Amino acid sequence: MAYATRAAEKLRRHRVSAVQGYVFMHTNKFNGDPFRHVGKALAFLEVTDDTHELVTAAIGAAAAAWQAGSGTPRPGWCLPS
Repeated sequence: MAYATRAAEKLRRHRVSAVQGYVFMHTNKFNGDPFRHVGKALAFLEVTDDTHELVTAAIGAAAAAWQAGSGTPRPGWCLPS
């Protein structure tokens, strides 16, 4: 996920780490798909700014939250302060 990769870059640039995150996805309301919004909170065992760890967690959360056949997801990623 490009969002998780970019988040890891920003964490390292600002010399901070993440202990939790939130992955969310929704359908595009302008292409005729029924609107659907899902999200999944993530908690890391240790603080991290590792790209591989963030991407792996984001992909796992996205796969668990989104159901096949629900339209094309538009993803997002949030790291709370």
